[in-house]
Amino acid sequence: MQWWDEPAAEAHEERYMAGYGDEFEKRCVSAAPECERGISAGHLRVISYDMPGLRLVVRCEVDAYLPAADAATEDKQEGPINQPETSQPKHALASALESLNLSSSHPTPTPGTRTSQVHGLTVVKAGSIVPQSSLTKVKSRSQQSMASLRWYEVYPQLLLAQTMHCMVGVHSRGTFAEVRHFEIDAPEFEEVARSIQPGLRRLRVLLEEIQQAAMACGADAKLSLVCREGRLVLLKRTSAASLLPPDILRRFDAQA
Repeated sequence: MQWWDEPAAEAHEERYMAGYGDEFEKRCVSAAPECERGISAGHLRVISYDMPGLRLVVRCEVDAYLPAADAATEDKQEGPINQPETSQPKHALASALESLNLSSSHPTPTPGTRTSQVHGLTVVKAGSIVPQSSLTKVKSRSQQSMASLRWYEVYPQLLLAQTMHCMVGVHSRGTFAEVRHFEIDAPEFEEVARSIQPGLRRLRVLLEEIQQAAMACGADAKLSLVCREGRLVLLKRTSAASLLPPDILRRFDAQA
């Protein structure tokens, strides 16, 4: 099943007033050692967790991470929220993805950088493994709008991405004077966590319905999930061409 996006480029309107979030993020974070060349492309992470009884493999964007001294202490059995016990068998999709490596296309290796070719992609091995509990979302808000920050909208995004921290820069007409650090498992978010439970339950039902509808179409079906005029529709593509090369598709056949 294909993930389909709207066009990335949009017509610019003069009346549009950009916020300060992008520039604030650029100024308050820096590239990790050996990862300087990839910072402009951003960072994406693929995680897996249970919701409950439905195993999800989620791709999410990561803004930054906190140094080890500032992040919460990791348990030996570290894992995302709602992750199943380690004794449970791995899901086929998660197992198939486990051995795949992705990188930005056409990177320029620096002297001494370790590179390899995987499925036609150049993989640049650099940096270090960052624990999930160190990841943080970076946002900005004006002093006037900080009090009305809609945590019931922000919190689900953090939860689904398993991002434990949120750093909010507070500014007055673009001048930042304070950065507030929030943790989603803090007592202050207990009411927010309770309020989003009905929505999460509806999301789980929807995901299961999508899964069942896709499986009913057969293993060789080529599908696209599209939001059309506010309605989510599952469409069959007219082209029989696969979006994945045969050698990668065979990994999933082996896990079936």
